[in-house]
Amino acid sequence: MALTKKELVARREKLTGNTQFAVHWDELQLPGIEKVFSPYLSAVRANDASRTDEPRYGVRGQVPLKQGNPADGTFSFFLHNDVVVGLNLRCAPSSGWRLPSFPDIGFTFLKDKVSGDKSSFFFLLLAEPDTKGAFTPYASASLEFPVLGDTVQMILQNGATANAAEFRVLFDAGKTLGQLDRLKNEYLPLKDQALAELLRDLTKQPTGWVLQGLSATVNPSRGALLQAWAKVGLTGAQWQCLPGIALHSMAGSFIYDVGTGMRLVLEATCTIYGLALTAQVDTDGLLLAALKGPVAPPQQTKEVLGSTPLKEAALADISLTATLKDKAYAFSAALDRPWVIDAADSIKLTDVRLTLSGQGAGAPQATFAATLKIGKAATLTACATYTNKTWSVQASAHDIPLAPVADWLAARGVGVPDSVCALDLVELAVTWQQGGPVRLALQLRFPLEGALVDYRGTFTKDGWV
Repeated sequence: MALTKKELVARREKLTGNTQFAVHWDELQLPGIEKVFSPYLSAVRANDASRTDEPRYGVRGQVPLKQGNPADGTFSFFLHNDVVVGLNLRCAPSSGWRLPSFPDIGFTFLKDKVSGDKSSFFFLLLAEPDTKGAFTPYASASLEFPVLGDTVQMILQNGATANAAEFRVLFDAGKTLGQLDRLKNEYLPLKDQALAELLRDLTKQPTGWVLQGLSATVNPSRGALLQAWAKVGLTGAQWQCLPGIALHSMAGSFIYDVGTGMRLVLEATCTIYGLALTAQVDTDGLLLAALKGPVAPPQQTKEVLGSTPLKEAALADISLTATLKDKAYAFSAALDRPWVIDAADSIKLTDVRLTLSGQGAGAPQATFAATLKIGKAATLTACATYTNKTWSVQASAHDIPLAPVADWLAARGVGVPDSVCALDLVELAVTWQQGGPVRLALQLRFPLEGALVDYRGTFTKDGWV
C-alpha cells in the first residue's frame, strides 16, 4: 500500500532532531524510483532528522550517500488524494564527493566561472509529478547563488556529458531587473562582456525589464565555461528604435560564447504605420519583421497610391527591414489586385509589391516591383518609381520570341515582315509614365552579309517609329 498522508504526518511528528526518519522503497510505490535512486541511496533515510515546511511535508537531516560521507539534505514529499505521489531529495555533499555520472570530475570550478563565491552546489534526486501526475525519476545537480536579492537554483539538465553540461533556471513570473545594464552585475559570466555600441542605449531605456531565465553550458572535463545565456523580457514600455518604428512586448536572449563574445537576439512586436509585425533584432542592429496579412491599407500606402486603382488594395506578406545603426528602413508589402494600365491593349501590372524606404525622420521613397503583361504576347519584369505624385514604370524582357509580339502589333495596325517573325527579341522594353502613353521598344538582331545587325523600333499608339 502506498504511503499515506496520515502515515507521513505521523512519522514527521516523531522527529525531534536526533531521531531517524526512514521510508522503504516498497512503501512509496512510485514506478522506477528505486532503480534511479538506489545507486545513491540504500533507502529514503535521514539521521538526526527534523521536520521542515520549506518545502511542505519536508524532512531534513543527515542523508547517508553511497558515494561519500553523509550529507545535509532535505526530502520533499508530494501528495495527491492523501497519498504520496512524488519525492525529491536535495543535499549538499562533502567537497570530495563526485556525481557517479562524472566520477573523475569536480564542479568547484563553477564558482569561478558561473556563480561566484556566494554559491553552493547540491546533489538532487528528483521524482516530482507534473500537473497530470506523471513523473520520470532522474539524478541531477543544482547550482544555487544570489540573483537580484533572491537565491536561484540552476538545475543540471538531462543529457549532460563530460564535454558539455548545461545548468538552467527559468522564472515563470520573472524577476524585476529594471534596466538591462543591471544584468551584467547580477550574473558573473556577463560581468565583463559588452554589447555592440549600437544597442547600448537599449540597456538604459526603456526600463521595466524582467529577468526570465539563466543558463550556463560548461565543459566539466576541462572545467571551462562554453556559453552563458540570460533571457529577459519587457512588457508595458516600448523602445522607439527609429522614427515611426517602435518595439514592445520584447523578449531577449543575451548569449555569451567563449571565443566569439556577446550577442543579443531580441524578439518583439514591431509597430509601423499602425500595423503590428513580429520582429527580431540581432546584435548588429539588423531588424527583420513580418506580417502575413492580409490587412487593410494604412494611410501611408494610400497616399502614394491615391491616384491609382491600387489605393484600397489590401496588404499581405508584409516585411520590414531596418538597420538601426544608420536608421534606414524598407517597408514592403504585396498588393491584392492588378493595375490595368490600358484595358483596350490588354496591358496591366500584376504581382505588385510596394516598398516604402527611408532614413531617419525623412519622407520615405515609394517604389514597386511587378510583372507587366502585354496580353498573351509577352511578360516583362517591371519596376516603378514615385516622383512628384506621379508613377513611372520601366519593364523589360530578354531573349523572347518575336512572333507573339508581332501578332499583338499587327492587331494594332503595325505590320512586321514574316521574314523576321521567327527571330527572338534581344530585348523588349516598356516605359510608361502615369497619365501618358505606353511606349514599347524592340531590339532585333539578325545576320546580314556575315555580320550581326541590330534593329531597334519603338511603338506607341501614335504609330511605329
